[in-house]
Amino acid sequence: MAMEPQTPGAYTRVLLDRVGRGKNAKAIRRPFLFAAHDDRLLELQTAYIELEFGLESLNAQIAVLADLTFLHDWTSLKKSQDPSWIEPQYRAAADKMPLTQQEVKDYGRWCQRKARSLKKAICDAKPNVVRLPDADVVGTRFRNRRLRNASLFLQWLVTSLATTNDGGEADISLTEIRKQRLARWFDKQLLSDPKALPPGSLDAGEAQALRQVIADRSVFPDTAIGTRDRLVLELLEQGLRAGELLKAQVADVNDAYRIDLGRTVGIISIERRPNDVDDERRREPAVKTRPGKLSIPKRLAQALLAYVTGARRAAIDARGDGVETPYLFVNHTGQEVGRPLGQRNLNRIVAKLKGRFGLPSSLKPHALRHTHFTELYDRLRQEGKSRADIRPLMIDRGRWGPKSKMPDRYTARSLMRESADYVEERDRRLQRG
Repeated sequence: MAMEPQTPGAYTRVLLDRVGRGKNAKAIRRPFLFAAHDDRLLELQTAYIELEFGLESLNAQIAVLADLTFLHDWTSLKKSQDPSWIEPQYRAAADKMPLTQQEVKDYGRWCQRKARSLKKAICDAKPNVVRLPDADVVGTRFRNRRLRNASLFLQWLVTSLATTNDGGEADISLTEIRKQRLARWFDKQLLSDPKALPPGSLDAGEAQALRQVIADRSVFPDTAIGTRDRLVLELLEQGLRAGELLKAQVADVNDAYRIDLGRTVGIISIERRPNDVDDERRREPAVKTRPGKLSIPKRLAQALLAYVTGARRAAIDARGDGVETPYLFVNHTGQEVGRPLGQRNLNRIVAKLKGRFGLPSSLKPHALRHTHFTELYDRLRQEGKSRADIRPLMIDRGRWGPKSKMPDRYTARSLMRESADYVEERDRRLQRG
């Protein structure tokens, strides 16, 4: 007999964790997962996020919790269909596999559905995962992310809840075997991701049009907002991600960084500041790549510092509560004056150029990063550098990991150009012959 249907699912709540005392008291935002039907804290999922993702951004933690919520909902469905079904955490605590291979397959089928469908199915007598309406299917990458996060969480349960593991080699070996089996079973459910398209960079004409419009004072006048927007676009064109730009602080800019005796350059330091107590934005931006120092034109660094002491200072002083944000770019009008610039307003800055001035209507902030690295690769190739020599330079400026495949993506346009040159030359020879 099926259990009485309850309010399905779980939900994430972000709470403030007070740290410090007196004037130094601040609050760190931490996500917690609660069961929907009784508001009970789901301690294991919350502990997993704190221990394994504590140094990640709040948005990254919330994304993982969303996938763990889906896993929790699926276990609720299994329990509603069979009250004797034992949940994964209890199996792991009894030194057993959290799920069987067949259950992993079943979970994989559900992962292709939207979350609301799973919540609805908990109360349905005969849920169906065989035939899916088109509107109910999620993308392959989203589905695979659910599977990977579920796999990692269950592997963590195997290690954390083991009761017989006293440090002996036999117990450690059994724990590792269970983890490897889980990883293998989940990996079999992954679908091939759609082949990544070449980066959506601007072509040479569009890139030139972008630089001309940035310098056009009729588009970006020497007002507080015009100056800020122009500097934002110039930094994006230096290869920064949107999150890196939004997370940049005043202290990160240096217009006289010494690299050799008698030689200085402009730099902006890229720092990872996840769950920063000074970040008051509702949606905290994230820095995905590694930290590092990014060289920028000295004139740009000087312009940024002039913005800090000029237009930005005026916006900070206009703020009603007297709080001074450390972040570089701020809002200059409205209720958010003096507060750090958010993703929505960053998108609006770029949106001013969409479909105008010879620029594509699909222009997005990240396209400027793609353009920067495509141009960098082409320039280095023209100078005679080999692909092997170019890779470490791309890794350093892009702040990717040493084994990252991202630099290889920026060879796509160059390889296509070389291929086109060969085909056209071959055709000319054949026509002459």
